[in-house]
Amino acid sequence: AFSLSGYRLRGEQQGSRVVLRSTEEDGFEKFQLELLMQPGGGSFRLLVDGEAGPRMPSAGSTTRHVPLVYEPPRRHREVAIELLGDGPVELLGWGMERKGPGVLVEGFGLNGATIDLLYNLDQGMLRDGLAGRNPALVILAFGTNEAVSPRTTREAYASQLTERVRTIRRMAPGTGVLIMGAPDAAKRSGGRGQGCSAWE
Repeated sequence: AFSLSGYRLRGEQQGSRVVLRSTEEDGFEKFQLELLMQPGGGSFRLLVDGEAGPRMPSAGSTTRHVPLVYEPPRRHREVAIELLGDGPVELLGWGMERKGPGVLVEGFGLNGATIDLLYNLDQGMLRDGLAGRNPALVILAFGTNEAVSPRTTREAYASQLTERVRTIRRMAPGTGVLIMGAPDAAKRSGGRGQGCSAWE
């Protein structure tokens, strides 16, 4: 199961930590965590600016995506997830925010991805992730890797892209969808040229 971020970070060893630190003086006021609850899941705790919180389990009777939101009473600069060593903990995504006017931009992308990435995400998690964020705009930027793939046809890509735009519009009604065309890309030419002549 993969959510919007497209990755799963798994750990089991007691004391293992992953740390998110704000580089801005004002820090953050809201912290979001996406976990995979599952049978046999382990537990963890949050450390906010070094202060340890209570034990939090990731065990559940079924495997499911669970978003957690932490809004502390004051701003902080750093949050860490520390594993307690009683089973695997799988992280699907996390982020921090500061309240007030402005634009929040979240980038999701994997090197080498094609439009198939959107099919590989768990569709329930994709729907929940979009609903939880309530985005004003979704930007889709695919096409470069499809353009250099001998297995992809123009017609097949057009069909896939159209279907995925319709899916996103169903999952996030009222959200704008911007499609970015594929930028230039280079691949090795069939000849034996040197330098620039080896590419097309």
